Amino acid sequence: MTRAAPEPREQLAVSRIVIAAVAGLIGLATSVALYLALVHAVPLVSWGTDEEELLRIEGAHDVRLASVFAVLAGVLLLAARAWWTGGIAVAAACLLAVLAHENTIASWGLLLVYVLVLLVGCGVVVGGAANRRSTTPSSWAHGRLG
Repeated sequence: MTRAAPEPREQLAVSRIVIAAVAGLIGLATSVALYLALVHAVPLVSWGTDEEELLRIEGAHDVRLASVFAVLAGVLLLAARAWWTGGIAVAAACLLAVLAHENTIASWGLLLVYVLVLLVGCGVVVGGAANRRSTTPSSWAHGRLG
């Protein structure tokens, strides 16, 4: 009993799942790095010392660097055809990079939006690919039925 090669549609669904998994791993690792950088860049309590200002500058640099990888995760979601969530993830990452030097609470909100959109986007890609795979007959079934 030989198994026929998978159909291009099945291969495309599997590749989207792999892309979404890679985007999720990169995005979650980046969100941890963004969190740690934002702790230094946007302190909740400011004492006005020189050391604190140096930590803010270093944290802002780390936020900008992590935002590059956050944009990469958003672009991977776009490549997996999660249009809305990928676009919102890229926009949130870009806004995080722009607001990195500002002492604003909006950065924390953008981080929350980024993480939620990333998780929803990966779930949409994986769920959509699984639904398409379950509704289309495989080449094996097509050969047996036809």
